[in-house]
Amino acid sequence: MVEGKQVTLELDNQIVKGEITHLYPNDIEVAITSPYTGKHRGVHVPHFMMAEMNWLSKDGQITERGIQKAGTLLRELFQSFKPGQPSQE
Repeated sequence: MVEGKQVTLELDNQIVKGEITHLYPNDIEVAITSPYTGKHRGVHVPHFMMAEMNWLSKDGQITERGIQKAGTLLRELFQSFKPGQPSQE
């Protein structure tokens, strides 16, 4: 779920929270804020892929595609803290 700049997921029976730190039509970055801190991850959509269906935001508001990417990034960040998981840094 995304509300404003806050991203919240339930993963492995834990509430995982993050914050969208950068949001542009072709860029998004999320930082994990709970239960861990100190990591962030982003994704860039290349110019040649910028059909409107791939926009991460429009008119300053996050799109459905942006919401999906924010959730994916937060999930990857959470998993990167778990022992035995390969780091995705």
